Amino acid sequence: MVFSPTPPNKLINFSPTLVHMYNKNLSMASAPTKTIIDSRSNCLLLGDGLGDATMSDGMDVDPDKTLKIGFLNNDLDSNIDKYMGAFDLVIVGGDENFYFVNELLKAIVDEVDTDFLA
Repeated sequence: MVFSPTPPNKLINFSPTLVHMYNKNLSMASAPTKTIIDSRSNCLLLGDGLGDATMSDGMDVDPDKTLKIGFLNNDLDSNIDKYMGAFDLVIVGGDENFYFVNELLKAIVDEVDTDFLA
């Protein structure tokens, strides 16, 4: 975002690489970011909207090495099937329910017991 240089520093424009809910994927990444991402062999994707499931599109990562976790916050009955089709794992009850994600990251970083996954 671009703000006016003088107070009250109002928003006057958006930067050229505006990221919004319909373009959150690798196409919006800068060249240095793409270089870093291209060196990765795994992807952990977290999202709370169906469109977020496509954020890894354009990455040169084996789909079997991508874990897509969706957070279903609203309208469980009408959305669960859609989310289950778009994400590998769906967590219901709100974004605040990060227990599984935190434990997964601890297991990856610390190479600890993964009994919680069972």
